[in-house]
Amino acid sequence: MSTNGGIEVLEEMILGTAETVEHSHKYKIFLTGDRREESLNPDFLIELLLLFDSGIFDLDTLSKLFDVSVQDIVLFTEDYPGYWDSWDESIATMWTKSLQFYEEDLEDLAWIAKYAIKRAEMAVAMEKTLMEATEEMAEELAEDEGWTTETLFMRLEGQEDQSKRLIIMSGWFCRSEIGGEHAEYPTT
Repeated sequence: MSTNGGIEVLEEMILGTAETVEHSHKYKIFLTGDRREESLNPDFLIELLLLFDSGIFDLDTLSKLFDVSVQDIVLFTEDYPGYWDSWDESIATMWTKSLQFYEEDLEDLAWIAKYAIKRAEMAVAMEKTLMEATEEMAEELAEDEGWTTETLFMRLEGQEDQSKRLIIMSGWFCRSEIGGEHAEYPTT
């Protein structure tokens, strides 16, 4: 896992400055029991990890893309968290191990990472969260208006990418719920 920007974040956490005062984030990685809290969806959590590991985006950008606090991202991805001396790995590592990824998942993980980067770059350009930008793009691809014969290929490719993402993600979660490598699940 990358520690991209970790020192600055730790400084902010210790000094109590910056974003927690300025901005209340819509999503949480770690719920405290407050009924108003909304958990970041697991499929976007996978994409957050992949984008974090890519090192393309800094922590502030990831925080804005996923509308979750930098502190949550740091705690989730920290290589050696200081909580409960029994933790040897980050929560993210433990969480992804529970999804039981296998060698044959590498191609799909690479594709999901590439697709997440593409959507994240568009979201940054649109100044929206990844979830908002993804929803807007899906609505645009579903509309019949505005598409010409020249852009038909682009539309079909976008719809195919959306479907592929959904199939891959649902397959991983289905497999983890059913119980492992030999569980049957949809593939691409």
